[in-house]
Amino acid sequence: MAARSNQISHIIKDIIKLFTLVLLIGLFFFLLEILGENIIDKFFNIEALNVPDFIGLSLKEAIEKSSQNDIILKIMDEKFDSRYPKNHVISQTPIAGKFVKKGRRIFITISKGFIENKIPDVRGKFIRTAEIIIKNNGYILGQKSFVFSDKFEENQVISQTPLPQGKMAKGKNIDLLVSYGKKINNVIIPDFSGKDIIQIKGILNSLKLRLGRVIYKYNPAYPRGVVVSQLPKKGIVSKEDTEIDIVINDDLQDVSTALDMNSRLKQVDLSFVMPDNPDRTHKQLRIIAIDDIGTREIFSKKCLPQENVNITVNGKGNMRVLYYVEEIVVESQKY
Repeated sequence: MAARSNQISHIIKDIIKLFTLVLLIGLFFFLLEILGENIIDKFFNIEALNVPDFIGLSLKEAIEKSSQNDIILKIMDEKFDSRYPKNHVISQTPIAGKFVKKGRRIFITISKGFIENKIPDVRGKFIRTAEIIIKNNGYILGQKSFVFSDKFEENQVISQTPLPQGKMAKGKNIDLLVSYGKKINNVIIPDFSGKDIIQIKGILNSLKLRLGRVIYKYNPAYPRGVVVSQLPKKGIVSKEDTEIDIVINDDLQDVSTALDMNSRLKQVDLSFVMPDNPDRTHKQLRIIAIDDIGTREIFSKKCLPQENVNITVNGKGNMRVLYYVEEIVVESQKY
């Protein structure tokens, strides 16, 4: 019985020894995998090399460079990449700058090419809509260039680069040519005081301005039939096609104005988008309303480019609203 117990004890000890040996061998190979090359290099005094940078090189260039440095390249993976074209190195292990022995394998990942998508067509779209479409398709809004155009409205896309005729890698820029709208020259409003209606119409035609409302009010201190006040006032810088309202010293009644008169108050919703400007700074916006109530300022504030201004104003009869940006009339609306 005692002999049998000793035999079992010896077997258990042998198993423990075998298990310990296997464990030590496994640990040895693990450490060899992690630290082996450095240990062997130091122990056997093997020459170390500085790992070159293969990222961005074509596969052919990378192989040539590895041969010159006594390094073996091994392709571990291929992936689509938005930075590097097909058959170019996009990553490596070990990284560049690390010291390894001669003949060491460097594992690289090769690009399968760009992730391409169909180029969207944003021609004819307004700039905000175009920007959303470009972003949703995986591209970036690039350079915006502006020109005057008789065909396209303000902030409408005239053309794009590249054109929507194929595919392009995601993450690339799409440049836009955008319309300023029709080119309208600025005009300095002249002084119409003391002039009659015939003279005024001649001046307006020569300056490409239009006659707006004509109101007759008599004051015996002034000659009959001449202008005693005007809006916009003299010296204001405005655009061609601006309407000029005048008050003529007479007791006549402007029939067309009288027929259009609306005796009830009305609410008018105004909407205005600030023009873009290169320096992207705040600009002073003033809104002037002209109707049967009179002439009055209804809004005055510094606003950012492309900022939306929405207000409601009470008016009476025919109303005209003038929008001044830095004291220049940029838009006129009738209600």
